Amino acid sequence: MAKEIQQSIFLENAVGKLANLCSELKAAQVNVKAISVVDSGDFGVVRMLTDNPEKTSDILKERRLSFLESQVITSLLPDKPGALADAARELAEAGVNIQYVYGSAAGEGRALVVFRVSAPSLAEEILSRISS
Repeated sequence: MAKEIQQSIFLENAVGKLANLCSELKAAQVNVKAISVVDSGDFGVVRMLTDNPEKTSDILKERRLSFLESQVITSLLPDKPGALADAARELAEAGVNIQYVYGSAAGEGRALVVFRVSAPSLAEEILSRISS
């Protein structure tokens, strides 16, 4: 369980744009830990967590890309039916709004889930109980 900085990047939806961005991160030895891309026609929003958000921000600024930084909560939930339902229910019962969520199986029976929520500290406390 951790609070992390996520970059949301406004990126042109064209061949090679994501490849170029990821190649620059690779050249800078920045690892992408989680990513979500949602398109909206000619542009998309790339949400990503990296192992070095400061360096990522520097690269985005150098490329003159529009981006926002947000605090998100990451959690390793059990990779089994109902784990996300249970987490979402616990958060809802505590009055925490989930603004968005994305994730993927992480292996070894765990799923990495990224939450953007209305109350990060409370969500972190709840999700630590669930994931332990």
